Amino acid sequence: MIYLTKSNVILINRMTVQHHGGNYVPPYNLLNEHALDYLIEIIDSSMFGEQLYPEIHHKTGLYTFNIISNHIFVMVIKEPDLKQGYYS
Repeated sequence: MIYLTKSNVILINRMTVQHHGGNYVPPYNLLNEHALDYLIEIIDSSMFGEQLYPEIHHKTGLYTFNIISNHIFVMVIKEPDLKQGYYS
C-alpha cells in the first residue's frame, strides 16, 4: 500500500486552505511538526505481526483524528466563515 508522505499531507493542507479560505503561514503552515512526523511513522505500524490500522477507513480515521486533535497545522479561520455554510 502507498502511504501519504509528510510533503503530501502539507500539500493537501495548502490546497485546502487555498480552496476554502483561511491564512496559510509560510513555509509549511505547521504548528506541531513532531506530531506530523509521529503520524507518518505510525500509519503502517504493526503489533504481534498484524497491522494496527489494516483497512483504508482505519488509516483515514487515524490521519483525521491526529491532524485535528494534535493541532498539526495553523488554523486561522474567521468564525463567520464557519457559520456561513449553516445559514446559507
